[in-house]
Amino acid sequence: MADILSTLSDFLFPQAIPLWQALLLIGFSFFTSLLAASIGIGGGVAMMGAMSSMIPVSHLIAVHGLVQLGSNSGRAFLLKSHISWPIVWGFAGGGILGAVLGGYLFVSLPEDILMAALGGFLLWVVWAPKIPLPYAEHWGMPLVGATASFFAMFFGAMGPLVNAVLQRKGLDKQQLIGTQSACLILQHGLKIIVLLALGISLKEWMGMIILMILMGFAGTYTGTHILQKIPERAFQKGLKVILTLIALDLLR
Repeated sequence: MADILSTLSDFLFPQAIPLWQALLLIGFSFFTSLLAASIGIGGGVAMMGAMSSMIPVSHLIAVHGLVQLGSNSGRAFLLKSHISWPIVWGFAGGGILGAVLGGYLFVSLPEDILMAALGGFLLWVVWAPKIPLPYAEHWGMPLVGATASFFAMFFGAMGPLVNAVLQRKGLDKQQLIGTQSACLILQHGLKIIVLLALGISLKEWMGMIILMILMGFAGTYTGTHILQKIPERAFQKGLKVILTLIALDLLR
């Protein structure tokens, strides 16, 4: 019996970090998924912040990506009737190119320059006047997909960028979160494929990842019900404030 429990513990909790840190991340997954499901953003960024202080950098992006893949899958499933699939397929078209290029440059670009550029882009998307762009419906989302998938290889959490762009498409709150979740499934899935191709192993982390995904679904289920009670106007204003704070933090 002791051998079985020891084997189970070894599978569920990676040896690379202390047990208390693994348990903390599993519990934190509930709250970050609740945050993402109720207001649309912030969950992936918050989880990346927590993971970055506990998980070795060599596995950080891959572990975060797989957890977020599970979290966004649960959110997309619960909001599947609200997803705008033309937007998602447009995003996917550019996402493949962005993920491949990002993987190729994974270790060679200065992070501070990329973060500053991303912060500036977010501020522009949130606050700049809406300028009509010819044929944007054809190439706009593929460009966003390529950009988000590229940056995801370095920063992990690109939900705020995708959310900021989708805000400009006139979607209601459930359409926005459902469509964003479907886009991020593709983004994280492509990222994981590229990282595995680069030789990164997740075997030691799989047990903890599974527990985090399960806790994340519980948070998503709770957050989705909270979402229905948030007034649309307050939801949109709250998103702008949060995106702005994230952008300023990236610039910092």
